[in-house]
Amino acid sequence: MFSLNENLISKIIERTLPSFQNVDLNSLNLGFGYIFYSFTRTLRPQNIIVIGSKAGFSPVMFGLGMKDNEGTGVGKIRCYETNNIKDTVGKLYFIDPSYDIESNDDNHWFGIGYWTNPEQVKALWTEFGLEDVVSHFKMTSKEFVEDAACPSEIELIYIDGDHSYDGMMEDINQYYPKLKKDGMVILHDVDPRIKDLLENGGGNEVYETINLSRFEKIRLPVFPGIAILIKR
Repeated sequence: MFSLNENLISKIIERTLPSFQNVDLNSLNLGFGYIFYSFTRTLRPQNIIVIGSKAGFSPVMFGLGMKDNEGTGVGKIRCYETNNIKDTVGKLYFIDPSYDIESNDDNHWFGIGYWTNPEQVKALWTEFGLEDVVSHFKMTSKEFVEDAACPSEIELIYIDGDHSYDGMMEDINQYYPKLKKDGMVILHDVDPRIKDLLENGGGNEVYETINLSRFEKIRLPVFPGIAILIKR
C-alpha cells in the first residue's frame, strides 16, 4: 500500500504546521518526512517511539509508514518481493507532555500545547486513518519509560523533545536497553548552527559525543539537522 498522493501530502503539510521539518507546501515537499516514512517502510518495525512534536508531523509520517506496511518484520527477501514476518500493523507510541510556550511552561522548547485536548488529538489520528496505529501519552519520556505501556523492545526511536544536551542524552540512555540490536535512533535539531536558533540546544554536542562503541552514526547536513544512530 502507498498512500502518499498529492492530496494527502498537501493535507499533511497544512494540517501539521508549524513543523520545522524542511517541508514546502508549494512544491509538495515533505522534507524530513520522506526520511521518517521511508525508514519505516524499509525497517517494518513492530514498535516505534516518537518523543515530541509541535503539531503532529513526525507521528503522522511514521504512522503512515506503519499503516502502509500492512505488517511488521522483514521476511524473506526475493528479487521482486519481500514478505512481512507478521501481518499485524505495528504500534507507534507518541510521547509529549504538551508543554506550551504561551503558558510559559518550564522546558517547553517552543511547544504549542497542541496535545492538551484529547478530542483534538483523537481527531488528528482519525483524519489520517491512524487511530489504530498511534497512541499519545501525555507525559515526559522519563515517565513513559517506566510506564507499563512502554514496550520492552523497540526498533525505531525519534527524539525531538527536550533539546538540551542533558535531556537528549537522557532520552538516548534511558531507552537504549529497550532498543533492539541494529535498532535506529533519529535525532532532530543536530546541525552545528542550531545554537543560532536554540541558545541552549545541545543537539550537535550530543551527536559529536555519541559513544561509537554503542552506535554507528551519520548526520545529514540540512538545517536544522537530522542524525541517524544504529545500535551496534
